Amino acid sequence: MINDLVSPSALFGVWKYVDDTTLLEKVPKGQQSRAQEAVDHVSNWSAENLFLLNLERTKDPVTVNGTQIQATTSSKLLGLIINNTLTWNDHVDSLIKKAARKIYLLVQLKRARVPAEGLVAYYCACIRSSLDYTCSVFHYTYSLPQYLQSELENVQKRALACIFTRMPYREALERACLTSNKELHEDITR
Repeated sequence: MINDLVSPSALFGVWKYVDDTTLLEKVPKGQQSRAQEAVDHVSNWSAENLFLLNLERTKDPVTVNGTQIQATTSSKLLGLIINNTLTWNDHVDSLIKKAARKIYLLVQLKRARVPAEGLVAYYCACIRSSLDYTCSVFHYTYSLPQYLQSELENVQKRALACIFTRMPYREALERACLTSNKELHEDITR
């Protein structure tokens, strides 16, 4: 029975695809980047080992097999958006856009008369958890600027205003048994 099985390489050819490969480089001030050298090494290794590189996902201005790769101003690595200025603006903007879509569903759940406890559970599981993901990096390492902390806090304020209509924010936090985002992020990074 085992002999009847066909290997994936027989079905799809001998080339294998690499899901993700990340090259990072720290270039000291006044020195040249060696990214092209590293990319050439990865490209050669990939060809020797029958792996195909996905050139559309490459983020640095380098060439692979004579093809110029387009540079970008930001890149996502494990859900964290890192931009070329090393600020958290792009990452926080992305978090807020995702949260806005999820708050829309929160509004729909409220209209469907889901109890406040269920709405708080949805908020914590689907919205707040995404605001907290990677906070140990952006909150602790480079200290998130106050205006970005305020933007993240406003997401929670909007959600709690939806759940507890016309209730002051501090009172809504107590009713939901939550702390401010800043307090939670400080706790997480300790």
